[in-house]
Amino acid sequence: MKKIAFISGGSRGIGHAILKKLLKENYITIASTTTSNGADKINNTISDLNGEGVAVIGDLLHGLKIIHSWEKIIIEKIWEIARYPCS
Repeated sequence: MKKIAFISGGSRGIGHAILKKLLKENYITIASTTTSNGADKINNTISDLNGEGVAVIGDLLHGLKIIHSWEKIIIEKIWEIARYPCS
């Protein structure tokens, strides 16, 4: 069974480095960013490394309320990846 990781700030700096490391270690990744350009970068990285995961756009500074609003999206994406893995 694959492990799942959530990475805050996955489009740049340390967050992006962690995203790449976890993808290489075969994790399913959910990486947050605050911009659509950041989401594109995350999704391109996932694709380039033949990984599994998704980018989510939002601002974690607003606390757990944001996380709860992502729950449905994250659960749906994980289910989609688990049912239809990327080849």
